[in-house]
Order: sequence, then C-alpha cells, then structure tokens
Amino acid sequence: MNLKGNNSNWIFFGLGILILSITLLFPIGSDLSIFIQGGMILQNGGELYVDYFDVKPPFVYYLFEMLYGLFDKGIIGYRIFDLLYQATFLISSIFIFRKLKIKNSVINIFVITVPLLYTTFGYANIFQVESLFFLPFIWYFYYSFKSENNYKNAIIKGLLLATIFNLKYTLGIVLIADIYFIATTYKLNKENIFKIIVQIITFVFITFLLFLPVVSNGNIDGMFRFMNYMSDYSSYPKWDMSQILYMIKSLTIHFSDNLSLFLFISFLFALILDKENKQKRIIDYGLLYFILLLTTIILERKGLAYHYQRLLPVYGLIASFGISYILRELKKKKIIYVVLASLFILIYSPIPRYINLLKVPYYYFTSDEIKYYNSFKDGKYGAIVHKHKKVAEYLNSNHKSDKVLLMSANGNEMITFLDEDYKYSMAMSSFYLNNISPEEIRNIAFEDMEDSEIIVIVKNDYSPITFFENISSLEALKKNSKFYNYLNNRFTLDSTIEDTFVIYKRNKY
Repeated sequence: MNLKGNNSNWIFFGLGILILSITLLFPIGSDLSIFIQGGMILQNGGELYVDYFDVKPPFVYYLFEMLYGLFDKGIIGYRIFDLLYQATFLISSIFIFRKLKIKNSVINIFVITVPLLYTTFGYANIFQVESLFFLPFIWYFYYSFKSENNYKNAIIKGLLLATIFNLKYTLGIVLIADIYFIATTYKLNKENIFKIIVQIITFVFITFLLFLPVVSNGNIDGMFRFMNYMSDYSSYPKWDMSQILYMIKSLTIHFSDNLSLFLFISFLFALILDKENKQKRIIDYGLLYFILLLTTIILERKGLAYHYQRLLPVYGLIASFGISYILRELKKKKIIYVVLASLFILIYSPIPRYINLLKVPYYYFTSDEIKYYNSFKDGKYGAIVHKHKKVAEYLNSNHKSDKVLLMSANGNEMITFLDEDYKYSMAMSSFYLNNISPEEIRNIAFEDMEDSEIIVIVKNDYSPITFFENISSLEALKKNSKFYNYLNNRFTLDSTIEDTFVIYKRNKY
C-alpha cells in the first residue's frame, strides 16, 4: 500500500471507523446516564436549576434534550451518534492536516491511533464532554494555525471557543494558546489586538445565547446558587501531600495504560527528534495545547480516566509524528531489532486492550445477556450495568411507578431500563449527602424524597472524590438524620438486589 498517496488517507479512515464500530455494542456508562437523565427531564418539560442540577454547562443538556427526543432510552441511538461524531472528527482531521501539509503517513497513523485510544478507554469513559470537545477543538487548532489572521477567522474562532467552553468551562483555556500564537507570529499591534477582542466578544455573545434559556425562564438565581456550591465542590479534595501523590499516581497510570506507554514514548520521540521546520512548528504549537489541557486535568484534581481523553487530538497527532519517525528508523535496522521493537509495540500499545474488547461483539452475537454484561466487569470501573438492569426489571414487574428515586454516587444507568421516565433532580447522591452540601441543595433533594414511592440506595458505591470521605450512598444517608429518620418512618425495606441495591417502598396508611 502506498502510504504517501492521498487515497491512502481514506483507506486508513475506513480502518479507524472499523476500530470504532465496536463501541456500537457498548452498554450505557454511568456518566452517559447522567447526561441522558438531564435530557430526559428537559424533554419532559423540566427546567435546568429547578428540576435538574448538574455541574456541566447548560449547552450539554440542551444537546441531550435533543438526543433524548430522537433516541429516547435506546442506548444504540446514542452510540450511533457518537460514532458519526467521531467519524466527522476524523474526516475534519484529514482535511485540516492536509491543509497544514502534514505527511500522509502521519495522517494515516493518526486516524487509526486515535480510534484505538478512544475505544480502549472503555464503555464507561466514551461519549463524554471530552470527546465532544474533539471536533470544535481540531477546527480551533486549524484556525489558530492558519496564516490568515483576519476578522472572519476571529469570529469563527470565537464561535468555536464558545462551543468548547460550553462543553466544559475549564477547556476554555485553549484561548491562551491562540493569543500566544498571534503574539509570536504577528506583531501585537492595535489591529491584531482588536482581532483578539473580536474573538472574545463573539465568544461572550454565543455563550450568552446558550445561557439565554436559563435567564429567560427566570432560573438565573438558581443557577448561580448551584454554581457557587459547585465552586466549593470542585475545590475538593484540597491540595496537600496526599493529593499531590494521588495526581502523580494518576498521571503515571494513565500515560502508561490508557494513553499507552508506546504512544507516550512516540510522543517524546517526536518532541526530541523532529527537525523539519514546518512540522516542528505544528508539533511545538500542539505541545502548548497539550500542556494547557494537561494543566486543566491537574487543576480539576479528580484525575479520572475520561479526563485524559481531552488530550487525544494533540497527543495523538504528536505521537503519530513520533511513530512515523520510529518506523523510518526501523527500516535502517537489522531484522532482530525490528522484531524486538515490534514485540514492544504490540505489548505496550493499545492493541492488546483492543483485542481483549473483541469479546464484546463475540458475546453480544453468540452468547446470552449475562455473558455479554459480564464481559465488561474488568475490575477497573466497577461495572454494574447488569445489576442496574436487574433492579429495573424487578421494579417494572413489582412496582410500576414514575416515583422511583435512585441514590447513587456514580450514575443512574438504571433509569434507561425503567418503563417510566425518571423525574428527580439530582444525578448524584453526593451532591446532597456530602459534608459540604448547602441546606438549599439538601432541601431540594429532600423534596424529591418526600414525593417518591420507591427509593433505591446503593450500598457500596464508595466515592471519596465526591463524598470527600470513603463512604457509600447508604452510609452517607445514615449520617444525615433528616434523611435517615424520614426513610425509617415512612418507608419499609422491600428487598436487596445483588448485594448492591437496597430497595425501600413507602408505607401505606
């Protein structure tokens, strides 16, 4: 195959889509269930910061309101959307990298490397706001790097920056790279400063439009009150030696595992060995973005797997340069070195993890549902999708009600299996049961509890990064006398399922 020809890009693109296709068979993940919950409540007439509360910007939930209108609770629809979205990102990348005169061999490596990384993050960590970030970011990268620094580009960058910021506030840090690029490529005269101002004005205007539904519905006070709480929430855990050690451990694990040791070495190889002026400029600029995005992960403190996903566009690009240089050097070596290097690549790349994922389609098409769901219990993410489904089936058969309240610290996968739509306002029990939760948030959650007929509580969802102590939802509930006394006085234990979910039903008087 001619790796230098333009047509080869589309052959490798096809391979990239084939790699991604396995995600169509992934079950619902915990965070995706939270997004679907928000979209469900909005689609059913609820309002943000009145009927639903979460940390993501409103734009995310307007998107999922639209998606819920299209797909309802059918997870396959969301997976198809994600696959098409990632395909659009890869097509955009091919177009942009060609415009930037990046070699076809590097482009080809990129369009299979990023899908490999993305897929092997696992079912619980894909279709995050970080993956929605890929598409607007790659275009922002392009328009920042374009030689034409005009007002049209400034407006386009402002639109893209607003999209990025309204997916996740911290990702707005990419503006720093653009300002740096303008400052180092052009003179910072009045005209260029004004173009930066045009970008920022466009960004502010689009952001205002995306917040307008909240403002026009009169929910701005509720939004600010919740955001004030979330500013405190996001400042935990506090920076101390244990937190520093935790983040060092997180960085080490994710760069050697999810982001692949081989690709990390390739990433470093590209930074050290690239001598070609045009490509070095692209790599240096990509490195600045990489540093800024990595900084946001550190500042956010949590260091979960999906947080590292935001690095994939620039990390994948720089690593693809590095792989192309490594392959070039291997052509000059004796066969024994090529064999040893190939073994290293095979073992320490995402390939073994992808091969392990092939059991997903195998069990999906050849075995029963239990084996399919058990294939996701890899020990890393505490996969309990099958348990959520079992609880939902029990409730659908024995307690047909739209007043089921789930108290879980890690997501509400169960709601997509219930016959009735979910209606309650908090996606995570830690929002109202942790030790810094304000009284107002607890009161809203308590109103949900008063309205409910069935309460499902997770007894082993230990989540120190959200509760700020190593306790579960059930244990946190027991520490709150108001909630616990109401549960004991008004509800009776109904059943325990899979030694995970404790179900209570309201007393009948």
